[in-house]
Amino acid sequence: MEKKPLRPHMAPPQAPGKAMLRLRQAAPVQDPAEFPRLIQELQLNKIELEMQNDELQRVQADLERSRLQLDQRVMERTAELAQAVERLSSEVQLRYQAEVALRAAVAELETGMRRLKRENARLSLRLD
Repeated sequence: MEKKPLRPHMAPPQAPGKAMLRLRQAAPVQDPAEFPRLIQELQLNKIELEMQNDELQRVQADLERSRLQLDQRVMERTAELAQAVERLSSEVQLRYQAEVALRAAVAELETGMRRLKRENARLSLRLD
């Protein structure tokens, strides 16, 4: 009798800890002597599936932790950006007020300068 591999239905692992199962066609067992080998094969499959499940649960927990950390970082960064926007808005308002005041001062100085020029011209005419 030819020796068969213990788990002929198993494909090589596609990634570490993630073996891909291939379904094999169900054939009725003709020889009851096959039962112990099939039971052993099922037990090995069960152990492998439990290991894969444990790994999957660990990866899912890691993923959830990472997601929570990312959510926290996003919230912190959003708060920082909101504060920066508030500071910049205040600074824009202050600069606008300073610009308005500066324009008013310039207009006042120009008015004063025109008045002085007129007065200077009037006085020059009197001296002539």
